[in-house]
Amino acid sequence: MKTEARFSKLPAVIAFIFIIAVPLANNILHIRPGSSRPGERKKVRAENHVTDSLSSFFRKLGHNFEKSFFSRLTLNRINNSLKYRIFGVSGVAKVIIGRQGWLFQARVNEVPGTAGYFPSIKPFSPEELDQWGKSLQERQHWLKNKGSEYLFIPVPDKSSIYPEYLPENLRAFYRRSRLDQLIKFLKTNTDIPILDVRPALLEAKTRFPVYAKTDSHWNELGACIVSGEIHKYFSERFANAKRFTLSDFRMKMGRKRSGGNLAVMLALENSLFREERIKISPNVPFRAVKAELPPVRFSSTVAAEASGNQSAPFANIVFFHDSFGRQLKPFLSEYFSRIVYIRDWGFRFKTEVIEKERPIIVLDEIAEHFLYNLKLANDRITKNGI
Repeated sequence: MKTEARFSKLPAVIAFIFIIAVPLANNILHIRPGSSRPGERKKVRAENHVTDSLSSFFRKLGHNFEKSFFSRLTLNRINNSLKYRIFGVSGVAKVIIGRQGWLFQARVNEVPGTAGYFPSIKPFSPEELDQWGKSLQERQHWLKNKGSEYLFIPVPDKSSIYPEYLPENLRAFYRRSRLDQLIKFLKTNTDIPILDVRPALLEAKTRFPVYAKTDSHWNELGACIVSGEIHKYFSERFANAKRFTLSDFRMKMGRKRSGGNLAVMLALENSLFREERIKISPNVPFRAVKAELPPVRFSSTVAAEASGNQSAPFANIVFFHDSFGRQLKPFLSEYFSRIVYIRDWGFRFKTEVIEKERPIIVLDEIAEHFLYNLKLANDRITKNGI
């Protein structure tokens, strides 16, 4: 039995020795030479003899080590590749390796290391639900006083749409989420308009993929489905206008290319987790054009842009969003005469933009994983009064 135990650990030992030995072998065998130009070699030799201070010497030594040996990125790539190939696990805490090459974004534990990269789900407390309800109602009531409506759009994480590709031991963790809690609480205790896009995405996924395998976001098809749900909401509120369907687009399977953001986090986007993407293009070219932003000063934590479309069926809106909003823009820009997109990494409510734009509705999109650590900032509302 002891002999079998030793052999069971042999792959891990070999992997560890390999990682340690690679830089030394590279230095001896010149697998990855730092520079082939004589001028640069002379410069490196000169830098090695700088003795102006001990700290300067070690900084330059580290720089030369980085050039002469395998880079940190390369070592990370080797480490993550070995962990995946040998043990079938992720080498990055924020990435979960699921079934059939699917990657998922891990939720972060409050106590690091308590469950490895396997996330634990902590439900909302009653106090936290009350705070979310209060924050969203502050936004809704402030807008009502300004003559605008409000629409909250919580976006599901990929694990909520594709739980079947999660590792078997993680599926139970994802059966009840904070998103389920929040939507139920808001519908029961508030009159906040909510657009739950999960049913549409779950139905669509039976026909085609709506999220990327190696990325945490939806793909173009998923974005098209969600934009259609937004259009449906506006049609019911304002006018019955034609929305895009998949018959309005040409679909083409692209060749395999670098994987998405989760594959990049593993440094394996060009090797183990390349992905074939579905590309869609409209049968009739989009008409929206870039427009001027409102005369508002934006901080460095805000990315803003605007579009205009004179033939659009709906009036102007403001759209607060996170990274999921990026792929919605081409579709939404066709639906509104003017739309201002605001991505604020602090999720602040930019009241000065709304006061300049006077939109019919403000869309507030927030991805599911932000429900685990985000506290909405309504400082401008509370400062100016609701």
